[in-house]
Amino acid sequence: MYFQEPKALTPSLMVQGDKLFDLQHVTLKTMLDGQAVTTPPDYLTAVASLIALYYVFNVAFARDHQKTLHFLSAHVCQLEPYKPTQPLLKVTNYLYTD
Repeated sequence: MYFQEPKALTPSLMVQGDKLFDLQHVTLKTMLDGQAVTTPPDYLTAVASLIALYYVFNVAFARDHQKTLHFLSAHVCQLEPYKPTQPLLKVTNYLYTD
């Protein structure tokens, strides 16, 4: 198992375990700004949770993953094309400011 802090503090999916597709030996986590948000029971729920984090917190898709995330949001989650109005640098700062 190996975890590296994400380069960009945006939603991400973390897979921990030895056998990638054996859910009995794998732990899935959706992460936001390096913090675990949910522990989905399967990959489909994990992808839906990941896309939901982008929509709920109005975070722009990472440029390297834009096409994949647009495909997943449109075809797996059946959502309209996503265009954030104002990207946030760090969501936890936004949530916990005084």
